[in-house]
Amino acid sequence: MRPLLKPTDRILVVGCGNSPFTAALYDDGFKNVTSIDFSPTVIKAMAARHAEARPELKWLTMDMLDLKFDDESFDVVIDKAAMDALMTDEGSVWDPAQATRDAADAMCRESSRVLVKGGGVFICVSFAQPHFRIKYLEAFGEVGEDRVVERYDWTLQPHTVIGDGGVSGVVHLHGAAEVTL
Repeated sequence: MRPLLKPTDRILVVGCGNSPFTAALYDDGFKNVTSIDFSPTVIKAMAARHAEARPELKWLTMDMLDLKFDDESFDVVIDKAAMDALMTDEGSVWDPAQATRDAADAMCRESSRVLVKGGGVFICVSFAQPHFRIKYLEAFGEVGEDRVVERYDWTLQPHTVIGDGGVSGVVHLHGAAEVTL
């Protein structure tokens, strides 16, 4: 993931939970990180845990389906299994429930909205098999030539990464068709 990030990037981590991921970003030199979660208990605990060692981190209670940020507020949006959490009532992975589709669509639309145009990056890290997650990121077939998804104003660039625990799907999405790795 590091090649997609610059130390000056304004990074949003959606659905941060109590993961050490945000702290790891900070410790790797990415100081402008805002993490959100819908649980005020989690946000309060994370803010307290990192206040002294990582004072520049921002922790906010917020719904990733209804972001309270201005348009183009971030260079990078990172979803580390937050979309996976939306899938708990998915039903069939082959024909997902409409409510699940709608929630994933809202998440993608909001993530795209807060990304800078012409170079913003959305990174989705999922424990799902890539073909099950990509259909949400493609707006269920609304993908055009060169994997451009106009609905979200991004270009899909899927990658699969092998981790210590096995295969983990990683999907990189760029907020403009002209952005490439």
